[in-house]
Amino acid sequence: MKKRERVFAAMKHEPVDRIPCYFTTHFAREAAFGQAAVEEHLKFFREVNPDIQKIMNENLVPNMGSIKTPEDWKCIRTITLKDKFMEDEIELVKRVLDRCDRDAFNIGTLHGIVASTIHPIEPDYGYMPVRQLLCSHLRQNKGPVLDAMKRIADGLCQLAGKFVELGLDGILYAGLGGERFLFTDQEFEEYIMPFDKQIMKACLEAGGHNILHMCKTDVNFDRYDSYKGLYSIANWGIYETGMSLAEGRKRFTDCAIMGGLSNHKGPLIEGTPDEIRQEVRRVMAEAGETGFILGTDCTIPMGVLKIKILNKKQDWRTRMALAKKPVTGMRDITPAEMQIREYVMNQIKETYKSFGFTQIETPCVEHIGNLTSKQGGDNEKLIFKILKRGDKLNLEGSKEENDLVDSGLRYDLTLPLSRYYANNAANLPSPFKALQMGSVWRADRPQKGRFRQFVQCDIDILGDATSLAEIELILATTTALGRICPDNGFTVRINDRGILRGMALYCGFAEESMDQVFITLDKMDKIGYEGVEKELLESGHSPESVSKYLDMLKNVTKDSAGVRALGQMLSEVMPADVSEGLAHIMDTVTEVAEADFGLEFDPTLVRGMSYYTGTIFEVSMEGFGGSVAGGGRYDKMIGKFTGMETPACGFSIGFERIVTILMDNGFTVPGASDRKAFLFEKGVDSARLAAVIREAMEERKKGVQVLVAQMNKNKKFQKEQLGREGYTEFKEFYKESLKN
Repeated sequence: MKKRERVFAAMKHEPVDRIPCYFTTHFAREAAFGQAAVEEHLKFFREVNPDIQKIMNENLVPNMGSIKTPEDWKCIRTITLKDKFMEDEIELVKRVLDRCDRDAFNIGTLHGIVASTIHPIEPDYGYMPVRQLLCSHLRQNKGPVLDAMKRIADGLCQLAGKFVELGLDGILYAGLGGERFLFTDQEFEEYIMPFDKQIMKACLEAGGHNILHMCKTDVNFDRYDSYKGLYSIANWGIYETGMSLAEGRKRFTDCAIMGGLSNHKGPLIEGTPDEIRQEVRRVMAEAGETGFILGTDCTIPMGVLKIKILNKKQDWRTRMALAKKPVTGMRDITPAEMQIREYVMNQIKETYKSFGFTQIETPCVEHIGNLTSKQGGDNEKLIFKILKRGDKLNLEGSKEENDLVDSGLRYDLTLPLSRYYANNAANLPSPFKALQMGSVWRADRPQKGRFRQFVQCDIDILGDATSLAEIELILATTTALGRICPDNGFTVRINDRGILRGMALYCGFAEESMDQVFITLDKMDKIGYEGVEKELLESGHSPESVSKYLDMLKNVTKDSAGVRALGQMLSEVMPADVSEGLAHIMDTVTEVAEADFGLEFDPTLVRGMSYYTGTIFEVSMEGFGGSVAGGGRYDKMIGKFTGMETPACGFSIGFERIVTILMDNGFTVPGASDRKAFLFEKGVDSARLAAVIREAMEERKKGVQVLVAQMNKNKKFQKEQLGREGYTEFKEFYKESLKN
């Protein structure tokens, strides 16, 4: 039997020559799009040899704007096949189908309505908070949210039909929402089910087949009972939900079931070849020989294990290899992205130096005592710790972790700067304007746009207690952002820790509860006023204080006049110079700023770092959720090293986020030098090759970047690759001069 025949037979519960198999993976970011994705898919299919070949769709619905309230979902526009992310996915399918095994059962991936709705903003909120946000907004005002989901679903219907038109046998529909801990049964039926069915019907009407993948833990399978007839294969997280193959066989009687192997741990991931064979036999015995497709709960980790079918007896062989994929949360950077990164870094550096900032560098490794000094807030929970070395590492005599660790990778650049200044202050000017650019590390949960290693670009002014420090920092940062992203509007939001404290005292919150109040307030952009109110009340604060506090937050105006009016209101609990200082900063920046941006007072701005003592600020950019820059005053940190307080204020640009914005917008580096590629035919003699190199050297003297390389058999593809790296002119050299 051919692979496709085998899968169809399994779907009909007919006998097969052997049990078909299905394995899939998420590719690394740099190999998830474009031609790189095509090559990785083909390589994976060759090495794994599955009966079902799934094309992994990473071209997700893009971020279309900041979403903080139910009304904000109106920013989700109508989606069509002409959208770039749709065109990119269609092109990927075309290219893979053109070169893959057409005898296999080939399918595309459709991220279900819940996943497609939350994925665009998940980097702004995190895995669980974004799911809670969707639930909250649907419960608060379902109208605009459901309208947005309808626009997304209509677009996915078009894509499902297009997949089948291109030659795919169907789709794997990644369903979410069945989890008990998010939606109620009634909410699932009203908010999720209609869109799921709409999309799956679109695939059926186009002549395709659906594989229903019921993802995540604690799934209420009863919610999918009415989906029968819409899918031919059922797949679920056996090891996440606890529902076995045997139980699934009883529930899904009218279709094939797929899975049986854990994709996170167990023999497939960790076992020896013999252990894998034993596990496969066990799974096959449980599932039976008909109506079953052997596979995993979900995607397998790329680069961990390769699987290949050897014969019809279902013999299995595994091949372990050195891991090609970077360590989790880290990533390799392509030449095309590197060019943009260098451009952004140079723009930032040149702008900051024009404001009088001096570049310094600190070690990536810091003393563990400094890193855990309660200055870094939650970042102290995310430290990459380093073991003691040599004779100092005493495993046998150690009783706790601290006995083994003496240093760690820096989680930001501010704390190392404070140590640097304390150590070198006598030889530095006052005030000292420092510029730092370098990698930092946080053991955070990786997700799109968030990595465990990332670059920070910081400017700090040390030794200046006046508002000039804040003014210069804001002007320098906004000037840099205006030059790098001239087409993206952005807004600077500003507040003062003194105003935060004054408002809380005025409303009757106890001094000892301030930190807890601010932690809740910091969630405002994620949970809204109602969420903040609920959490404050649940924490035991009086309804009067909470009501007064929220009314004040809602009613204050965002300009400098609003700051001064608030200062008058808080005069009994807050010094007048706090509000006046902030208003002065706003007035001055507005008057002299070079870049075109918004500047507004935000009384809900907190910033999580515990070391901030005064002014705090963040920058948000149109079309990108979350902040792209932030900072504030931290007058007490350096005193932790020296025993004497030193005024300090800093601003950090979110380098990785800026690069992401530029790449998503298809940015090309302006004014890049000419790039030429000299391609010579294999087998040219030494004299001919010397002439090619000599010509290249002459071009290089003129400032032209020239690559000399041997011509590949697939010259067209070679040129396409070089074109993506910025090469615009090609010259070919052949063994016979007449061809040139």
